[in-house]
Amino acid sequence: MGKELAVIIDGNAFIYKAYFASQAELIKNKKPDEEISKFFGRTVQVVLNMCKPLLLRKDYKYAVVVFDSSKKTFRQEKFQNYKANRASMPAPLLKGLDSIKSMLMGLGFRIINAPQNYEGDDVICTLSHLFHNREVSTDIFSTDRDLLQLVTENITVNILRSKGLPPQEYKHEEFSTLTGGLSPSQIPQLKAMAGDSSDNYGGIPGIGSKTAMELLKKYSTIANIYENLDKLPDRIRGKLMEHKKTVDLFLEISTTVKDIEIPKDLDSYTKNEVSRDWK
Repeated sequence: MGKELAVIIDGNAFIYKAYFASQAELIKNKKPDEEISKFFGRTVQVVLNMCKPLLLRKDYKYAVVVFDSSKKTFRQEKFQNYKANRASMPAPLLKGLDSIKSMLMGLGFRIINAPQNYEGDDVICTLSHLFHNREVSTDIFSTDRDLLQLVTENITVNILRSKGLPPQEYKHEEFSTLTGGLSPSQIPQLKAMAGDSSDNYGGIPGIGSKTAMELLKKYSTIANIYENLDKLPDRIRGKLMEHKKTVDLFLEISTTVKDIEIPKDLDSYTKNEVSRDWK
C-alpha cells in the first residue's frame, strides 16, 4: 500500500498570477478601459483552471489552499521594511476573495487562512511538516522560492513558471543539483546573508549570493561560519562581524515557522466532496 497523498496550493500566489495574466492579456488585445476594469470574472476562471488540474493529477486524499492574512505579521514588526516594496492587493481581488475561496471549496479544496502575525508560508510550512511526520507524501505549488526550504523526502515543492512552462519540480534527491549545491535548510541562510529583493531586504552589504553560497558550501550553516571567522579573509570577516545582528534578524525573517496553531487532525484537510457544478 502506497503513501497517502496531499496537495497544498499557495492561494495568494495563484490569484496574483491569474489576476496579472488576465490584465496583461486584455491590455495586449487593446480592450477598452471599462472592460479592463471588469475582468475579475476572468481572473476567477483562470484561478480555477490552474487549480483543478493540480487536484486531479494524483489521487490526493488531502487538498488545501492557503491564504495570507490581511494583517501585519511578526516579520513586519521585527523589520518595518519587510515587503514594503509590494503593492496592496488590488481592490477587485480583495472584494472578490471570499468568492474565490468558495469556488475553490466547490472544487474539493479545504481553505486555511493564516492566523494573525503569520504568513501563508508559515501555514504551508506547519501543515507540510504535519503531513511529513505522518508519512504523507506532499506536493506544494507556489511561485515563492522561499518554500524551497520545506523540501524533504516526503515534501516536493513545485514552482510555477511563465510562458506555458510546467512547474519546476524540486524533489529531495535532485535538490542540490537544481540549486547549485545547496540543501533545503540552507535556503533561508543564503537569503540572510545575500538578501532577497522580492521581500525588500538586502542582506550583508558587500556579500552577494556568490560569496554567501561559497561560505555555505564550505561551512554548511551560518552558525558554523561564525565559529570559523578566523579562517576567512579580512574583508569578509569584517563584514560578518559588523552585521551579525542583521544576519540574525534576516535569518529569522527568512525562515518559515513550522509550529503555528493549526488543527492536528488530518481529517481537517481531507479533500471535500466536489460540488456538482464542477464535476
